[in-house]
Amino acid sequence: MNINEIENFKELKGGIEINTLEELISQLFNLLSINKTPWPLGLEYLNDLINLKKHDNSLLSNQVGKSILNWFDSMYDGKIFEVLSGSYSSEEFKRLVLIMDMTVDSIYKISHNTDVLSFLKSKLKTSSNEYESSEIKWLIHWINETKSNPKRKISDDILDEVLLKTNEYFELEFKTKRNPNLLCGLRESIREHKLCYSINWCPKSEKYLSRVKRTGWVGAGALMVSKLYDRFEMMGSAPGVDWIHFFELDIQDLEEYFYLEIPYKKENILKLKSVIKCSTNELLQMTNNQQKIIYTEKKYWNSHFPEFQEISDDLNEQGINCKVEIKTRKKATNTI
Repeated sequence: MNINEIENFKELKGGIEINTLEELISQLFNLLSINKTPWPLGLEYLNDLINLKKHDNSLLSNQVGKSILNWFDSMYDGKIFEVLSGSYSSEEFKRLVLIMDMTVDSIYKISHNTDVLSFLKSKLKTSSNEYESSEIKWLIHWINETKSNPKRKISDDILDEVLLKTNEYFELEFKTKRNPNLLCGLRESIREHKLCYSINWCPKSEKYLSRVKRTGWVGAGALMVSKLYDRFEMMGSAPGVDWIHFFELDIQDLEEYFYLEIPYKKENILKLKSVIKCSTNELLQMTNNQQKIIYTEKKYWNSHFPEFQEISDDLNEQGINCKVEIKTRKKATNTI
């Protein structure tokens, strides 16, 4: 495939094999040089082209990675972000954020075998504005996290099966009008967990768009797929929640609950009655054969403390040692 006009890169379709893609990147750089294309426009061509790669877990070679990094080194202009430190229009803000997002996306895609960290650290040293610095720091952190926590290798057969079942699920959701948008899974994002897989997704029409140009979604994360392919659920967007953990509990028909065990002793009866706010007779009825008073409450993903947390805190202050624990149990079944 040979392209002689830079505008023709916009006509390319997704699903390009890695070797062909690398040839096209080389041709693109040649045309960018000939046309003396400004960095922001050249960056958009490059980022769009990289994301047309076939989703088969193939990776850009170190040779191409070096050529991309050298291009960034010669063209990158952090000074354009300085305007964000003062007054600016909303359109200008969107344009500069897009430029930074395309920069982050492109550099990340060559970080697996190219020394991008040295480049990023050098740009961080010369950065003169907070926005650019924070984005570079975040990218450095993201790259380091990826290298320290590599994805578990999954066979192509399993990847294909997960993708197939995911797309079947999205098609059914669309056909039955439970979702007005036809979505598709992104094969290269699949991760394996103990009892399920997780996979990122996007509108099917945007499968080969750059990540930064895809439709943004609020409140929905990756799709979780049970290994039996009988349960599918979107992750939420709340930070700090282990959605995989809760989904895998659900797969097993398990749930978490808060558990408080209070020791009963006659010498503590006044303290117990004062904190629990009950009569002597009620307190004795609450005490089991093991001389324990037990409180339980189902724990939801967004619940951090049970209603009886205050009881535990007050008893501890009065010298009665007890602690709220989180335990697992079978879900209650409704019986008629």
